Amino acid sequence: MEVVISNAHFVANKMIDAAIKSVDPYNLVQEQLKIENDILTIQNKYPIKLSKFDNIYVVGGGKGAAPMAKALEDLLGKRITGGLIAVKYGH
Repeated sequence: MEVVISNAHFVANKMIDAAIKSVDPYNLVQEQLKIENDILTIQNKYPIKLSKFDNIYVVGGGKGAAPMAKALEDLLGKRITGGLIAVKYGH
């Protein structure tokens, strides 16, 4: 009986982890945006040639803004000119 409970506990934890990961703002941005060479592609459908832009600013607000901005920073790196993110302290 202990093995069944331990296995059920393991499976339940895996399900919870997957559910949390699927709605994490950082992961959502990373999954929806891709860069290859000079092309930023949104949802594998909308290509944007980044060299057409002199400046890229990141602007956001709200609970998910900080992890989303971090995902953009990780993706775009030095291509970002600047930005402003407004979040409640601790988010």
